[in-house]
Amino acid sequence: MLSDDLRALRDGLAEHRSHDGRLVLSGTVTSLVELMLTDCMRQARHLEAAVPAGAVTITAADLASGKVTRMPVVPRPRPQDGGAAS
Repeated sequence: MLSDDLRALRDGLAEHRSHDGRLVLSGTVTSLVELMLTDCMRQARHLEAAVPAGAVTITAADLASGKVTRMPVVPRPRPQDGGAAS
């Protein structure tokens, strides 16, 4: 998952940070960081492409197809005093 990749990248960079905040990476670690960032960018592009372009409208045909289901209406909980207490 993207969050796991980013967390691993953050932890890996923290291991190579000096006491004054400078980042010292070997060539191998630099290549690994570059690979991880490239993968994160790819995943971000896929997430951006999956976002609907506009408002989503569910039609009767969508409900009839079975791919979309309507969630049940659940009554909201009410306080015992009817909400009069403040």
